[in-house]
Amino acid sequence: MTVEKANEFFNAYRQNFRAEMNLESNYISPLFEGAKETVTSLVKDGWLTGIVTNKGRNGLNHLLNTHEIGHLFDVTYTVDEKQPKPSPEMVVEAMYECGVDLNKTVLVGDTIYDAQCATNAGISFIGVSWGYNSSEILKQNGASMVINNFSELQTCLNILTSKN
Repeated sequence: MTVEKANEFFNAYRQNFRAEMNLESNYISPLFEGAKETVTSLVKDGWLTGIVTNKGRNGLNHLLNTHEIGHLFDVTYTVDEKQPKPSPEMVVEAMYECGVDLNKTVLVGDTIYDAQCATNAGISFIGVSWGYNSSEILKQNGASMVINNFSELQTCLNILTSKN
């Protein structure tokens, strides 16, 4: 298959997928248990929050709107606006937009791309054990800590940001 044919196939697939997602407006992508409550608590305690994702803008907006959580985030970036992780571009832009220093920024994620992005941006990384990559792989790729549920997050954030 030529590169041109592969790109044509990929673009057709993506267009079809997006059309199907728009037709399936009743579909609600689930949140991990405790996510909404934890982010709400962080915001109430004065934390700035953001999302940097390798998903597209339409998918992220759909998730934020269906769960009514968009107001909880100070900044969001997707691959539609910035380079995908492990590039640090989304994180660096989010920090700049929020006026936050490197030593007060922590990326939380479930993939080695999240870990590599944090390393590339020069910030701390907290892995989550319930996502795509295992705790061991996340630790091997630079996770300062790995949490097993959202209830552990605020304590870990306090530890990491008070060290600096």
